[in-house]
Parts: sequence; structure tokens; C-alpha cells
Amino acid sequence: MDNKTMNSRIIDCTKDYENAFDILKRGYRTCDNAEAEKYPFLVIGINPSFPPKSNMYPGRVEPFTFYQAIVDSKTIPKKKYDYWKERGEWFGDLCKKMAYLDLFPVQESDQSLFEKTFFNLASLRRDLLEITQDAIEEMKPRLIVHANRQSFYYWGLFPKTPWMGYDLKRVTLEEYPDLPPCCKEHNRLNRYPIYVINGFISTKERINQNQYPINTNLKGTFIIHYVMRYRNEKYKKYLYEEEDWKRIWEWVKKHTSSPRI
Repeated sequence: MDNKTMNSRIIDCTKDYENAFDILKRGYRTCDNAEAEKYPFLVIGINPSFPPKSNMYPGRVEPFTFYQAIVDSKTIPKKKYDYWKERGEWFGDLCKKMAYLDLFPVQESDQSLFEKTFFNLASLRRDLLEITQDAIEEMKPRLIVHANRQSFYYWGLFPKTPWMGYDLKRVTLEEYPDLPPCCKEHNRLNRYPIYVINGFISTKERINQNQYPINTNLKGTFIIHYVMRYRNEKYKKYLYEEEDWKRIWEWVKKHTSSPRI
């Protein structure tokens, strides 16, 4: 799905709710993954932030690109924490060959406030998530890094509230003894579980069933339940570093059959 189509669908499904929620009056932000078909390595966030003094674009969607956001972050005066700068430090040169999506395009920096105001409206949440799922299915990534621990349930982790409803099988050392050594250090395989998508959960409760009644383009895709950040410095040693991600990516390519990698 090209960015123009995605943005048009977002505007269509939010226009009836815009006056009901102040955060929707800010406009929306989406990542333009125009060349995503070349890069089957996808990073997922929950939603774009809305820093103080940000511009408001009611009824509009402002696109950005993953790599350019990281490049731009290097020119911003140093501050305590910068989301894009940290992503650049995580992935290094791999950023040039990656795609990015937020599950929701709604702008809010405080996730608890985002949940309190926006998540009360399940119908809008469903409609926006269906657009995101369509985009992911079309991209056909082979590795997904879900970098937000609290929102991982949207993938189908809990069958009673399946949302996108993927059948996730947890990766173990017994089945994949060749996992990169970095995954075995610091208890990372438990700290950041890796799953392989086997298909869809058999339930009438998941979204997008008309679009994807049986099959998914993500069958065989690996997904890592990762974190957005650690506020406590002592835990940062547990994060994967650039060389670790390179090794994980090489391992994924070994275990997937996508012709694009």
C-alpha cells in the first residue's frame, strides 16, 4: 500500500471522530515506506509522539521516512532522550534497509494518555489497525521488531482479544539451536521473546477477516517482542546492539525463503 492510499484511508475513517477527541485535531503522521518491498525488515511502534510546540495539521496526514528521521535527529541539539536517535544507535547501517510503521497514526507522547483518551473508542481503533495490518501484509516482512512491550497483544498474543489475530509460535533453542549467541546472553530469549507466525488464530473475533479469511502473507515471518526504551540506565546493557541486529538479520535470512532477501 503506497503512503498516499494509506493516508487517504486514515482521513476517511477518522473524520467522524475528529471533534470528539482533541488529540485527533493534531492531524496524523505515517511513515512513507515507498521502497519497503526491497527491505523486509520492519520496525513497529505504537504511535507517533507529539512534542511541545509541534505543529497541528487537523484533517491531514504528515508523512516521514524512517531513515531521514534518524538522519535529522543527529542535527537536533542534544537532549536527554530522542526516539529516532536511539533507533539509529540500535540498528546502525541497517536503518538504510529497513521499514517502519506505527500501529496507530495518532500523535501523543504520553502513552498512558493516548490509551486513556483514544483507546476508549474500539471501533476507531479497529478501523485504524485494519489499515496498518493491510500495509504490513502487503509489505510481507520477514523480520518484525515490535519495539513497544505494552502493545504486543495486538498481534494475537491473547486469543480472547486477538485483534490482528496471528498464530504465534514461540522460538526455542531446542528447535533453533543456531540462534545467534547474542540471543542467548543476558537471558534475552526470555526477555525479548521471538515468535514465528504460523497463520491466523481460528476465531471470529479477529479483525480484517473479510480481507484475510484464511491465509496471511506473514506465514514464516519472525517477530521479536522488544522494548521502546529503558529509562533506568542499568538495564540498557540488555538491549541488542548494532552488531547483534546484523547477526539476527543474517539468521532470519537463513531461515526464511523470501526471494527479496
